[in-house]
Amino acid sequence: MKDYTYGAVEICSDAAGFIKAINRIFKNDGPEQLALRLSVAQENTWQIRTREIADLIEKGLKAKNLTTINPYYLSF
Repeated sequence: MKDYTYGAVEICSDAAGFIKAINRIFKNDGPEQLALRLSVAQENTWQIRTREIADLIEKGLKAKNLTTINPYYLSF
């Protein structure tokens, strides 16, 4: 996950770590950090993720000369 967030999002392994991360953000946050988090969020919507997964599946199917994905599933 860290590769996709450019350091804008802390990855926590438990509730205590999450609380510490939130407190750090409240203490050290600024316009640049907010803009980076918003940018990361826009790059990681469900619509974008679904499209990326569908593209990978279709690429795999084409590599095996199989049927492509029904366009219905790409309309989300």
